[in-house]
Amino acid sequence: MNTYDYDAVSGLFNAVGFEKICSDKIRQASQREAFCLIALRVDTSESLVLVDADNYRECIIETAIRLSRVKGQSSIVARIGTHRFTVLIPYDVHLKDKLKEEVDLISSAVSKPMQIAGQTIRPVLRTGISLWPDGGRSLAELQHTADIALHSAITQRSKAPINYDLNLRMKLSERMSIIEALHHAIKREEFRLYYQPQIDLTNGICTKAEALLRWDHPSQGLLTPDGFIKIAEEAGLIIEITNWVIDQVALHFPVLLDQVSPEFQISINVPSSYLSAFHDETDQTLDKLLSFSINNGALVLEITEDAFIDASVETLSMLRAIKAKGFLISIDDFGVGYSCLSYLTRLPIDILKVDKTFVDQLSSSKESLALCNAIIHLGKDMGLTVVVEGLETESQVSSVSHSGAHYGQGYFFSKPLDLDSLVSYCLQDREG
Repeated sequence: MNTYDYDAVSGLFNAVGFEKICSDKIRQASQREAFCLIALRVDTSESLVLVDADNYRECIIETAIRLSRVKGQSSIVARIGTHRFTVLIPYDVHLKDKLKEEVDLISSAVSKPMQIAGQTIRPVLRTGISLWPDGGRSLAELQHTADIALHSAITQRSKAPINYDLNLRMKLSERMSIIEALHHAIKREEFRLYYQPQIDLTNGICTKAEALLRWDHPSQGLLTPDGFIKIAEEAGLIIEITNWVIDQVALHFPVLLDQVSPEFQISINVPSSYLSAFHDETDQTLDKLLSFSINNGALVLEITEDAFIDASVETLSMLRAIKAKGFLISIDDFGVGYSCLSYLTRLPIDILKVDKTFVDQLSSSKESLALCNAIIHLGKDMGLTVVVEGLETESQVSSVSHSGAHYGQGYFFSKPLDLDSLVSYCLQDREG
């Protein structure tokens, strides 16, 4: 080995040195010997501290020291990328139980807080694991399968290590099938748009609705976004799909304004990844909705609560730009995330939507009733419109009405409807 085989910052092997020594070990393995390859990505939640090159260098060195301290005597550690480390652990096939102990020890050591520049840095660790020979018979194959497992850990935001095994292979195969089918769904126009009425709880009239995406799958029937939307985001298809939803709303809006009410309001679910990709194309697509002669506030963008947590300056600026166009902004699924209430004062929001998890237990749980009431009162005190979703019983409707919620939606009032059915529902409701 020579100096070209080592990483200049950490002092560990680099990718070249790691390949040299590990390939030989695998080729020379005895029948009793097996190998575990661990792929690690180490990030931090305090990235601003690490903008400074010296601070970043110190973080890398500390991570390398921790790995070197806890690795087994025959294990090999390398730094192979900016945030990437890898460990090869040889082990006796008859002593496989001890392998988990070593993996846990490595995870625990790397994840512990560290002091950098007078501040506490909390490493965020993602781990992928592959075992030889099932995960590959050569080092290259083993690294490939460990990287697949690591990618899965990153996309799932998993704190626990992800193993490359039969289950993961099946999940990846299923995921690839869904991605392929989504591409076909876009080309073949298999998506459908439905609307769930939102009822004014003071008079029972419907002049609002939430647009809901459905996939008319050729073999599985009508699918809700729960089964495919995250995969669509990961596959980079979410902008195209969301643009389709917006295009459909743009086509339907004149009908609702003309036949139901000139003050009709439609809410559109917008994934956070769509907003993070806010650019000219997205800007033009949203402008399609504003090409009608409608009042400001006729269009609501519903954004899930997790998109607002730790909102950056860029995110806040983008939200204000959207509001300036005439959109209202709603927090969807409020209460199921971290719900740090301080962020509510910083955001340009208009509507707070109470998640159905607080509604499900209203009649049987005093705690759920108290929480639901508290959220409703919080929204009202802040001058926000409060919408409660997931209402299925008369008792639930009565409870949230009594608490002062402005609007409700759920199967008690109506299932999601196509455009014609929504128009009929609103008109019948008005006549009644």
